[in-house]
Amino acid sequence: MLNCTKRLLRCVVFLVAGLLAPLCASAQQRTNNISTSTPNDSITTTTGSLIVLVRDASGAPVDMALAALSPSYGGMLSQTSTVGGRAEFDNLVLGEYTLDVSAAGYETVHERINVISQASFANIQLKPGGSGDPAALGRVPGVPVLAPKAQKLLAKATESLRAENPEQARAPLDQAMRLAPGHPDVQYLYGVYCMETKDVPGAVSYWEKALNLYPKHYGALMSLGETMLKTQKPEEATSYLKRAIEAAPASWRSHALLARADQRLGQEHYDDAIHEAERAVEVGHDQAVSIEPLLIDMLIAQGKKDRAISVLQRYVGQKPDDGAARQMLDKLRSGSTAAPAAPPATPPAKKDPEPPA
Repeated sequence: MLNCTKRLLRCVVFLVAGLLAPLCASAQQRTNNISTSTPNDSITTTTGSLIVLVRDASGAPVDMALAALSPSYGGMLSQTSTVGGRAEFDNLVLGEYTLDVSAAGYETVHERINVISQASFANIQLKPGGSGDPAALGRVPGVPVLAPKAQKLLAKATESLRAENPEQARAPLDQAMRLAPGHPDVQYLYGVYCMETKDVPGAVSYWEKALNLYPKHYGALMSLGETMLKTQKPEEATSYLKRAIEAAPASWRSHALLARADQRLGQEHYDDAIHEAERAVEVGHDQAVSIEPLLIDMLIAQGKKDRAISVLQRYVGQKPDDGAARQMLDKLRSGSTAAPAAPPATPPAKKDPEPPA
């Protein structure tokens, strides 16, 4: 009896398995069909567009405003004028950009923009005043649009240079040079690579090529000015740095470097150096603290004690651990005529290439 029961159970199991097998196969086929017909959600968009909407204080659209877009590593990508208060930039690599909007009779707006989707928006409100003149800006030779592939290569090279790994920057730079040898940003970054590999003549050559392609390339102007300053050529440095200030008047570093160049030209240029140093502090605030010792030194040399005390008080507030500066401040306040020399001017910290303001 027990054996008969076991045989009966085995027959039932085989029967159920036989009935379920076709059903499982059919379900699996349906699953496969669904997976092959469903779009791949892992595919992400690598390019996007930026729509810029420009309005005045009343909310009315501003026509013929000049919108200039620059990548985060420097140079200029593209520029266009608004129509109906609207400007568009297409085929952009996703990432951070600098947007400048200017129009006659309005103050220029400078903003950081993140392009993170196929359609990113920037709402810009212009304030009355300023001398923004799109026609004047239009007289500067325009920079050609850099293809998305070349943008990616330059971004990759920039990351390697920032990581102080120039050997990894060489391959993408060579590829970008083959794709866009006539673009100033490519020439500029190749110059940065040469400087990182201690090839100063090569760096100067590439930066000069960048300026030939685009005379207001801020990165190339600053790099050449700083290089001339380091190689004891202050007169040549002042020429490049004045042009850098014209290209980006809101950058404190260009004013600070010009102050150092003027100071090295001798005491007859101290007034110009003091002016540029004070302008750097005015624009850069706490970021420009490195130029204050030089400013203090020149004010003391010219006998401008009250102004030196004022700057020194601010400097001590920013650098409370600087004992020499505190000692100098005490002596100046006590009316000592033998004030010590100002603390040595700290050279600017090494920074990544700055985008034009």
